[in-house]
Amino acid sequence: VEKLVKQAKQHEEQVAKDEERLSKMRDSSDAAADALAAAEKAVEVAEVTLQGVTSGSGAGGDGNKSLQTQLGDATSAIASADADAKAAALKAKHAEKELSAKKKQRAAKEKEGDKLSKDLSAATAKRDAAVDAYENASGGCTPDRLAELEASRDFAERNVRAAQEKVDVLCGQLAGLDFKFKDPEAKFDRGRVKGVVAALMKVKDPAMSTALEVVAAGKLYQVVVDTEVTGKALLSRGQLQKRVTIIPLNKVRSIHWSPYDPVRV
Repeated sequence: VEKLVKQAKQHEEQVAKDEERLSKMRDSSDAAADALAAAEKAVEVAEVTLQGVTSGSGAGGDGNKSLQTQLGDATSAIASADADAKAAALKAKHAEKELSAKKKQRAAKEKEGDKLSKDLSAATAKRDAAVDAYENASGGCTPDRLAELEASRDFAERNVRAAQEKVDVLCGQLAGLDFKFKDPEAKFDRGRVKGVVAALMKVKDPAMSTALEVVAAGKLYQVVVDTEVTGKALLSRGQLQKRVTIIPLNKVRSIHWSPYDPVRV
């Protein structure tokens, strides 16, 4: 009987342990079932969200745009932003160049302004010196001195007019000696043109000048050149202002004349 009682007690203890283990297993099963239900619900929510994002009509979407459309819009926005950034960099580069040019212009203007300021100061100083000189001169200028100065000025003006008249007369008389021409060719040697005969002559006795002028007449104003080639070039391309007779030296024959030679009549 004791053995049976002992076995029954052990059996009761084993049943209690089994029931405790079974209770724990039930609790674990309930927790697993709850976790499974939550996972299934999360999967459903994720599927709905994914469908909405893909079609653009669900949670996480952008209005009625699909995910592909949104990605396209984002790519376009990135490209546009990149283009704007490049354009802004180019504008900044141009602006830097323009700023550099403006700085150079400003420096040049400042330099020019400094020069003008110095010129103005120098002119002002000259003006002040002239005013001082005038005031000093005016202080010692009496009416008699003023009349004397005016008389001297009138005398000087009369002398200038008389000299100018003489110059005009001489210029008229010597007009024939002024032979003007243009270079007929590039790098033309003007030494090839000797000048008019009158300018090449020197009269030892001035008393004979009138006789020489009467005898030679217009031949005094003929032009002497080195060769006939130079003469032709002057006539064709020298743009002569008047008609002239040209004498080439290589065509002139040397003739010796003596007052003791018989004169043919």
